[in-house]
Amino acid sequence: LQEMEAQDGGAEARRLAVGALPEIVAAIDRALGALARAPQRIVHGDSHPGNVLWTAGGPLWSDWEDAHLAPLEWDLGCLVAAARVHGNDFGWAEAALAAHGGPFDATLLEDCVDARVAQGAAYLAATGRGEVRGHLEWLRARGSSD
Repeated sequence: LQEMEAQDGGAEARRLAVGALPEIVAAIDRALGALARAPQRIVHGDSHPGNVLWTAGGPLWSDWEDAHLAPLEWDLGCLVAAARVHGNDFGWAEAALAAHGGPFDATLLEDCVDARVAQGAAYLAATGRGEVRGHLEWLRARGSSD
């Protein structure tokens, strides 16, 4: 936990954004401002359906290497971001969000979704491991609605 608290995620995000496309940098800047003002807690950090193991005892989260301090809304944003960008999950993500059952800040959730999409766009742009166009279109549309 002390190691996680000592990490400066904002500095790391800015370092990775150097040379990135303007949409990515703008989304990261917006998200960092919102995230800095929110209460922090330990989160999974990469909460999407592919990281859920279905066991006899029920669902179990796996793949914890992205765990860090962030608002709860970060994990909720990770849960729905890909589905909102690509629209290909047949409603699973929004149903999972509705099943959360606890309180969350809807505005902060939207900021976290944008941050997650920016994170994905930066990864795809840096590694060439996938198509970044859908992420950039999402970020452009969201940036113009501010």
